[in-house]
Amino acid sequence: METFSIENISIDVERKRTKNIYLNIYPPDGYVRMVSPLRYDMETIRMCAIDKLKNIRIYQKNMLETYSFLGKYLLKIVYAEGRQHVEIENDNMVLYINKGATPEKKQAILDEWYREQLKVIIPKYISKWEEPMNVKVSAFRVRRMKSRGLCHIDDSSIVINIELAKKPLEYLEYIIVHEMAHLLVPNH
Repeated sequence: METFSIENISIDVERKRTKNIYLNIYPPDGYVRMVSPLRYDMETIRMCAIDKLKNIRIYQKNMLETYSFLGKYLLKIVYAEGRQHVEIENDNMVLYINKGATPEKKQAILDEWYREQLKVIIPKYISKWEEPMNVKVSAFRVRRMKSRGLCHIDDSSIVINIELAKKPLEYLEYIIVHEMAHLLVPNH
């Protein structure tokens, strides 16, 4: 795989038997990869990337902004050797990751960190609202879902979407209370 840079954006190029050039931008950090026909020289590929530079910057900016914590800490990625982990530093959620990590590995590390954080935050809201609502939550789980939350009436448990770790605390609290309300009135 070949690599070149344009204005501090590193772009990996893979040459294949294809008719067109394809440009892909991968979350969470906006990693850029191009797939090019074998017949194109590097200058042609570079010109295609320059033509799409504005779009690349917009996509990368949007990706970094969609990876946040509690709606206030934006993602910053630091490539470093050693333990891969996430920390809160000043106004950033910093993902320390190895240079060759795949987008899937980055997502897995973020998801695990989000899950750990929610497992600390959620019980506080459950205990805050159990008595005023006169409801008892037997258990909760955090997982990736298409909906925001889920309630299991039969065992009095709730499931919270891992994506809620990105939202402000008020939003998370609202969803938790909403799911607890389903334990009282299933079809409210």
